[in-house]
Amino acid sequence: MQTTYASTIIWIATDFTEEHKKALDWLNDHTSDQISIFGVQVELWQIDNSNAALRFNVVSKPNQAVRQAARSKANDELSDNRKFQFEFWNKFKDKLAKTKKIPSLQTPRPQYWFDVSLGKSNIHISNTCNTDVNTVGVRVYIGNKIANTMLPFLESKKVEIETAIGQPLQWNPNPENRDKVIVLLHPTDFNDPQKVEEALDWLLDNTIKFRDTFSKIVTQINL
Repeated sequence: MQTTYASTIIWIATDFTEEHKKALDWLNDHTSDQISIFGVQVELWQIDNSNAALRFNVVSKPNQAVRQAARSKANDELSDNRKFQFEFWNKFKDKLAKTKKIPSLQTPRPQYWFDVSLGKSNIHISNTCNTDVNTVGVRVYIGNKIANTMLPFLESKKVEIETAIGQPLQWNPNPENRDKVIVLLHPTDFNDPQKVEEALDWLLDNTIKFRDTFSKIVTQINL
């Protein structure tokens, strides 16, 4: 079984029983839509005297109709703020996907954050949509497993980072927290459609800047 970085699980085997297929289908229907599970049967084919060749048959894959129905049902039960955030992140993902700057994007969910990978464990970009205080933000989120080493390292690169981003950042604004963040916030008005579009464009621009800048720097330290 192979697991890729993009939360796709591929089980390759020469044979799948009906029980195997049912188990994979059940997992696809009952796990997060950020995880996709495929069952792939491999066969060896040879025609006459030709060289033998591999043939791959997909015997199980996610059922998008079932997942969409589950998302629709869940969306009907959401608060107005959660519905707004869900719609906001869907628009944001569409804009980000069109740039083709980031190869793999998470599925939007009805929550205040939307994560983007930096290609290293325990550190990522976490975009925010805070409907309580009318702000959007881009933050580098550092998990506590590496925070004591990673944060000082990034702070040593502060001038380089802020020059690349083009403005000062908030460094570790909540020092009492074990997880650490580096933050850039932008005020908006979520009741004004024009301001929402401006916030999406601001978030798009700065997400790309953050990823381009931090993804290069975090590879310079071994943890």
